[in-house]
Amino acid sequence: MELGISVEEAAKRLGVSERLLWSMVADGEIATYRLRNRRLVPLTELQRIVESAKEEARMG
Repeated sequence: MELGISVEEAAKRLGVSERLLWSMVADGEIATYRLRNRRLVPLTELQRIVESAKEEARMG
């Protein structure tokens, strides 16, 4: 069961650069968790980001 993905994979799925995603993580805009030596983005967080972007697009 996949609960989280790497920052690299999350950037690919969102269509943004890995650098931008790391910046958003550092700024606290995206929640992550650490599993041993890996930083993972919860799949629920990806869904939140997409829904937020959709809402912003609707509002203009």
